[in-house]
Order: sequence, then C-alpha cells, then structure tokens
Amino acid sequence: MWFGVLLLEATMQTIVPDGLTDAPQTTPSAPPELEQPSAGLGSPRWVRWNWLAIVTLIGVAITILLLQSLLHGHLTGFDEYDDGVYFGSSLQLLHGLLPYRDYAFIQPPLLTVWLLPAATLSVADGTATAFEAARLFIDLVAAANVLMVGLLVRRRPVIQVIVSMGAMAAFPGMVRSAQTVLLEPLLVFACLAGLLCLFRDGQLSRSWFRILAGGIFFGLAGATKLWAIFPFVAVLLIAIRLGPTRWATLVFGGAAGFIGSTLPFFLGAPKAFIQQVFVIQAIRSGAGYTPWERLADLTGLPGLFALVETHKKVHGRFIMPATGPILAVSAVLAVIVLLCLLAFVGRKRTHMTDLEWFALLATVLTGAGLMVAPTYYYHYGGFEAPFVALLYGAVIARLVARLMRERTSPRLAGAIALSALAIGLVGTMVEVRIDLIESAGPVAQAAQVVGKVIPRHGCVVAGDAAAAILADRFTSYKSKCPHVVDYLAQERVLDHGADQSASDVTNAKLQAKFMSWVKVADALLVRSTPGWSNPVWSYVLGHFYKARSGKGEITIYIRDGIQRAS
Repeated sequence: MWFGVLLLEATMQTIVPDGLTDAPQTTPSAPPELEQPSAGLGSPRWVRWNWLAIVTLIGVAITILLLQSLLHGHLTGFDEYDDGVYFGSSLQLLHGLLPYRDYAFIQPPLLTVWLLPAATLSVADGTATAFEAARLFIDLVAAANVLMVGLLVRRRPVIQVIVSMGAMAAFPGMVRSAQTVLLEPLLVFACLAGLLCLFRDGQLSRSWFRILAGGIFFGLAGATKLWAIFPFVAVLLIAIRLGPTRWATLVFGGAAGFIGSTLPFFLGAPKAFIQQVFVIQAIRSGAGYTPWERLADLTGLPGLFALVETHKKVHGRFIMPATGPILAVSAVLAVIVLLCLLAFVGRKRTHMTDLEWFALLATVLTGAGLMVAPTYYYHYGGFEAPFVALLYGAVIARLVARLMRERTSPRLAGAIALSALAIGLVGTMVEVRIDLIESAGPVAQAAQVVGKVIPRHGCVVAGDAAAAILADRFTSYKSKCPHVVDYLAQERVLDHGADQSASDVTNAKLQAKFMSWVKVADALLVRSTPGWSNPVWSYVLGHFYKARSGKGEITIYIRDGIQRAS
C-alpha cells in the first residue's frame, strides 16, 4: 500500500516529460502571502521539515486506527451491517457470482474488486480470518489517505502540512469510517490518487497524461461510490481554464474509468444494474443524522457533534437540541467562514492556487450533497475529511503568513500557530477517545453465537451477512441455496426503496422471495424485524426450531432434523 502510494507520486513527477504537453511545463511560483524571506517553498530545509511532519503524522494516524481496531473488538467483532454486505459481495465474486445478476446490491460494483485480495484468504483460512484481514486492509487504506494529503501539500509551508495531515488523521468521520469494512476510505483513496495525478505543486497540470490518469482515478472512485461526482465537478470547474482539449481529456478519463470498471457487471444484468445503482439510491428511504448533526459532523471539529446529537432517546423519544447548542454550532460555522474570508480576501490581491480552489469547491459541493442526501450515517463524514483538511491547512497557513506580512512579531505568530495546534491536538484526542469508547459498546461475538449451532457449508440465509461471515458459515455448497448478501437491499428493490417497513407484509413479490428462501434454507439468521408475512412465519415455525437467540438482533433457526454442529 505505502509503496503503491509513493510509486504513484514518483511516477507522476518523473516519467511525464515536457514533450507530452502542448506547452512547456513550468513550476508555478508561490503565492506572495506564503513566501518566506529565508527559504523558498521547495528549499531543502522546508522539504526536510515537511517530510518529518509527514512521517510523524502518519505514525499518529496509524496509532489511532490500530487502537480502534485492536482494543475495542472491531477486528473480530460483529458491530455493523454494511461491512458484511460489502465483504460478502467480494466473497461471492470470488466464487463467480455477480452482484445485480445473482443477488441484490445497491452500490456500484468496484468495491467487490477492491476487497478481492482479502477475500482470497477465505479459501485457506475461512471467511472469519479473511474478514479480519479486510478490516486491517481498510486501516491501511485510511492511513494511506493521510499520507496522500501530506503529499499534496508537501511543498507548502510546514504549518500547512501539519494542519492538513493532522485534521485528516483525526477527523472523526475518517476514524469512524475506518473501524470496519466501509466504502469511504476506498472512495477517498481513489479521489486522492486522482488529485496526485492532476496537481503539481498546487497547480493543475497541463500534461495530457496526468490529466487522463487523474480522470481515470476519479472514474474508479465513482465506480466505488457515486459521491465521487462532487469532487470531480470541482476539478472540472477548475480545469475549464486549461482549454477544451484538456477539459475533454479529463471528462474522457473519468468516463473511461467508470465504464471500464463497471461494464462486466452491467453486461451481466443491465436492467438490475441501473435500477439498483442509480434508481434505488435516489428513492431509498431517508434515515440517519438530522441537518444540525450533519453540519456539526462535516466540520470535523472535536466535540461539536455532541452538542446537537438527537439520537439519544428518553422514554422512546428523541431529545431535540436546545437553542444554546444550535447557536453554538452556528457560531462555529460563522467563525470558519470568517477565517476563510480573512485568509483569502484582503487589501492586497490574493492569489489562490488551483489546489486551494479545489479544496474550497470540493468542501462546499460535497458538503451540500451530503446535507441534502436522503440518508446520512455516522461514517459519511469520512468522505468530506480530505477536502476539509486541505481547506483548513490552507486557511491556517495563509492566516499565519498574513500575520507575518503585517509585521506581527514572529514569536507572536508562532505562538498563535502552536496554540491552535495544541488546542486541536487535545480536543482531537478527547474526541477520538470518546469515539473509540462509544463505538466499542458491547460487541456480539458472532462465532460464538452462530458457529456452534449451524452445520458447516449448510445453506444459511442470513439477515445480516456479517454474522454468517464471522461464524465461517457464509459460503454454501448446496446447489439451490439462495445467494442473500444484502437482505435489506432486496427489500428496497422490491418495495420502492423502503426497508424494514410495514408495507413489506403486503408486498406479494417480496413475500414470494422470502418464502423461496426459507423453503431451501438449512438455517436462518433472523433480524428483529425480518418483514415476513404470516404464511412465511407459519412455514418457519412449522419446519424450524429456535436454536438460540443471539446477542443484539440475531436469532437462529435450524431446520428440523439437522443436528447442531459440534
């Protein structure tokens, strides 16, 4: 992973000769606000300090991620629904089964390819071990994302490197999205790889090779999750000044990356692909964070989300935030906007680099998209993390440079910068500690709940794929066993985007699908609200016995006549 990231950057910087561009490649000079009298942006002294900061903050990021994975049960525990779906789809691809054609899957398909190296371990060591490897792989991807943020700003002032990488390493959404197999780290990885291709020393490259490669990476990002369209639009807006040829090259690269990586899956089931990837995503029922919670979460500031959190219940009802917390969040947002204005607007003409323009546009576009999305869960903020981190770094660096330019005492400017970093570090560690403790909770060990009562390689229909994967009971050799990877996705496909809704029991197609599953199953892993009608329940109760009610929401039914596994 590390070698790949560094190789990508080295390749983009060295193998593209000037002959591949229509005009000579020049390195843009630094903005006046960021120039230092003693050393240029690319001087050896700056490079040494920047690389020291990069290495140190990579160590901080790895420490945070490993503490989360190893100390709180996330590596071996059963604590999420989506991770089982994502890794389960990769396990199915390993055995020749395609999403959309063989089972419902409401995300773009490239995720199944990302996770294939970990899925191959299941052949030798079982699905539980492979799942743990996939979770560690996501940690590596998240740490690589922090590294790539540092590489993007490595020729900027040291304070910018520290703030950008520090904000990325401890962004609450980034930390949460890396706790298990989730989409955001892989999505961010592809986007940042595209940015490393497109930007050189903060400016958008004119090399057609780099532009094409950057577009392809953004296409791969879109094939991982459709949200990649937001930062890609930001790049397209900046690339307009390069002229129609370069702009068209970028668009072509994006289209080639997306179409090339999704075409095999599309050809397997064209109608289902369009319905599940695009239509269901657009009409799926809303859930998750409220608007105020979304605003607080997208800032990435430690503790801000806790002020307006409404997901804590009292007597079954949500606690709505009081006026005070709402005013506090509004004040924080106003301060952020003010700092941006102070950094980029002044009496002297302000020269913003292309990378700074991108950070600003991507933050606004991505944030607006997530604000209006029908759903928003705890890990969604991880996608906003790199853009906000780059923006914070640019703002702080420019504010410090402005203080220096206006003849503020260097010691005072340094003290302000160090104080801001110290406050951010303390607040971040408090937030990370809270996140780790809260996200840990009582972790249900699926292997203990499921593995001892379900025969190996039997036909298991799981309402939660993670339970079957961790129990090493996900893969079945029974020819007519249904391929159920995302139970809720199947509900959405047949029930107009809704899942776990009252309309399930009156949906004839959905109930027919459920009945076909239970009639061939050897065992059922049932969530608390499976959405079955009375005929389905009657069949289950007449042909299965309840082996064990598991922790959390999983209850196990074994078909009559099948002995418990030893």
